[in-house]
Amino acid sequence: MDKRKLLIRYLAGDFIAANLAWMAFTILRFYLIGDVATEQGFHSLSSFLHAPFIMMGQAVFPMLIIFIAYLSGYYNSLFFKSRLQEFITTITTTFIAAILLFFIILINDLFLERSKNYELVLVMWGCLFSFIYTARLFTTEGITRKIHAGRLRFNTLILGVNPCAIRFFESLKNAHKSMGYAPCGFVRLPGEMSSATTLPTYDLKDIDKACQTLHIDHIIIVPDKQDRNDLLTVINSLLHLNIPVKITPELYDILTIKVHHGNILGEPLIDIAQSGMSDSQKCIKRT
Repeated sequence: MDKRKLLIRYLAGDFIAANLAWMAFTILRFYLIGDVATEQGFHSLSSFLHAPFIMMGQAVFPMLIIFIAYLSGYYNSLFFKSRLQEFITTITTTFIAAILLFFIILINDLFLERSKNYELVLVMWGCLFSFIYTARLFTTEGITRKIHAGRLRFNTLILGVNPCAIRFFESLKNAHKSMGYAPCGFVRLPGEMSSATTLPTYDLKDIDKACQTLHIDHIIIVPDKQDRNDLLTVINSLLHLNIPVKITPELYDILTIKVHHGNILGEPLIDIAQSGMSDSQKCIKRT
């Protein structure tokens, strides 16, 4: 699946979900504010729904949601999403949106009873989270099913032709559920000799050409016994490719002593080509 098409799918899902959330909240809001709506001249739900500020909110509010989601970094990584992280990101961004909405729009509906004001915020938050998380989960689950079924795979180069790399290749090939990696070849690390494999093997100096020829999406480093300094040199030589570079947690521990990964079914792989900034920090810095 094309990354651009998937991004459009997530954006469209968030836009539609935010519209539905706004509509649901508007209806609930009319009944919650009761006398306040009547005092403002809205004697029926229909007149309230057709109010200019409600119609404007229907158009503007979804764009605000998408902007907040962008700042959270939600759209940075599309194919290998952690469902726990997706849940946390969604519940956080929808809460921020609900608070912003309260101070921008709902301030006119303030009640003397604080509990009523809290109720408005909670209802808005509940509507937003329910619709948006459902839309996101539907898309993410669909992509995950395609990956696990082997219908969506990413061309991958394995760095290393040692026994560990061969075993790793076999584990990918024989996995009960696909991890989405389609090995296209091996690359010899410094000091390694070629090993028996059905895939083409390249020298490290030819990796740029191999990535272009094979349209590589991911690089996975599987060293056997490698000097730490040599390994860091190899990693640094790959960063200019602008391709995710992944390693095993054991090796990652040596480099940073910090492990985060979203895959609990197959081989745990950590992307080390990304900067230490969180996705939200990257997006905020770009803005």
